[in-house]
Amino acid sequence: MKAYRFKPGQSGNPGGLPKAYHEARALARAAAPEMMARLIELGLTAQDERVASVCLVAGLDRAGVKPLDYDPAQDVTPPAWDPGKLTPEERQQLRTILEKALRKGKP
Repeated sequence: MKAYRFKPGQSGNPGGLPKAYHEARALARAAAPEMMARLIELGLTAQDERVASVCLVAGLDRAGVKPLDYDPAQDVTPPAWDPGKLTPEERQQLRTILEKALRKGKP
């Protein structure tokens, strides 16, 4: 057993990765065009929305398309009217109308 030991300072795997890793990468690289075509086909035609969603995201990721950051402030719409601009008479009319509406809702 001592004959097969590594000397101090010598790596047990000087290549860094096992041979099977490089073989697997070569096989995946060779099949990549067909796999990408299938991924795109599934993304566009899958009946299950979950499958389509995962395939579409994966295809876009590999194409280098990244989603834009969502800014919720963009979806905020300002009110159509400003209650602060109402005259005292208009405020009183609005208050009366709202009080009547609230009373109608009570049993």
